[in-house]
Amino acid sequence: MRFCVGVSLGVLLLHGVACVQIGVKASAMGSQHDIGFGYVGGALQQKAPAFVSFEQTDTSAQTKGGLVFGVRTTTNGNDVATERLILTSDAQIKIAGNVSITGLMFSSGGFHSSSDERLKVKSTAIQPQLALKKLTRMIPISFEFDHESFPEAGFPPREHIGFSAHDLELIIPQLVKFDDAGFRAVQYERIAVFAVAAINAFGGHARMAASTNRNSRKCQLTI
Repeated sequence: MRFCVGVSLGVLLLHGVACVQIGVKASAMGSQHDIGFGYVGGALQQKAPAFVSFEQTDTSAQTKGGLVFGVRTTTNGNDVATERLILTSDAQIKIAGNVSITGLMFSSGGFHSSSDERLKVKSTAIQPQLALKKLTRMIPISFEFDHESFPEAGFPPREHIGFSAHDLELIIPQLVKFDDAGFRAVQYERIAVFAVAAINAFGGHARMAASTNRNSRKCQLTI
């Protein structure tokens, strides 16, 4: 077994309990103190394939920083590590990559998707008639997940409502994605975009009908 200890490591006693502290010396802004995991071979210049790190983000008191979890595709010392999860000192969690959750997820502040116009190209309005046609092809269903065949998925044992991802993929393929195991998943919140477009179709019919009625009354008055 090979045990590697980086610089700035200290063993302290806090309330009579031994602990290991990484980064006991003041360092520059953006500096990192790592704990590596995994086999790195015999060369000293090689780096661990996975690590937990403290990244300093404030130089005023030398106390603020983020806890970083990262990985490398190789142990080559020249390869830049990928920071996958960051816990910041101002109570933020930053994740780079896809997230799979087993069980329910709740939020008191809602969920937001990036939608700034400066981030987009090729923006095109969805035609109301097309949206209405697609929505009328969608078949809402009620169902239960197969707990016996997929116990590791942690599906809630109750009745659900939604759509068949296989059917929806044929109608609005942009709403269907595949997970790492090859199973389909649906972006249910994006269905509202087509619903709004379809409502605009009814609004167009209403405006056309109102215009027709006004023109009809004008003709009657002229006669």
